[in-house]
Amino acid sequence: DSSPSSLLRIWWIALVVKIVLATFLPLTADEAYYWVWSLFPDWSYYDHPAMTAWMFTVSPYAENFAGLSRLPFVLMGHLTILIWLKIMGPHLSHLFHKLLLLIFLFHPFTGIGSLLGTPDVPLAFFWSLSLFFLGQIQLRGRIRDYALLGVSLGLGFCSKYMIVLFIPSLVLHLFLLSP
Repeated sequence: DSSPSSLLRIWWIALVVKIVLATFLPLTADEAYYWVWSLFPDWSYYDHPAMTAWMFTVSPYAENFAGLSRLPFVLMGHLTILIWLKIMGPHLSHLFHKLLLLIFLFHPFTGIGSLLGTPDVPLAFFWSLSLFFLGQIQLRGRIRDYALLGVSLGLGFCSKYMIVLFIPSLVLHLFLLSP
């Protein structure tokens, strides 16, 4: 099928498969470390910002339903794929759009890696979202997109400090674009 709905159908099927897999996989040592933080929510922890703990904070509710403590991570990781399809969509044919989706679904970081509750999942999500809003600013320049870029970067800083690299990348990009 070559319709855009087939891409969405593949995306939904992959999401269901990820949720089922996440239900039965035991927590890794790192995930258990972050999960313990969720028992005592705070603004930050010894070596990481708090987003991972905040996401595990909803896990007691999810654990009562089939042990889905990773559900927020699975959803956020899978939404990252949708953001990239939205970013790349106008630049690709439908065939390459489908190929990109399959690459993302089988890529170690956005595929199976998005099943793990680590700071990398929200970092990738908020970095991608920031890039999307940057593109919206360049297309339309609306104040709302500037605000959403700021919010997504702020939440990215609550995810993993590596998002600081977005700022020099943005400055370099703007420098190279200027006449």
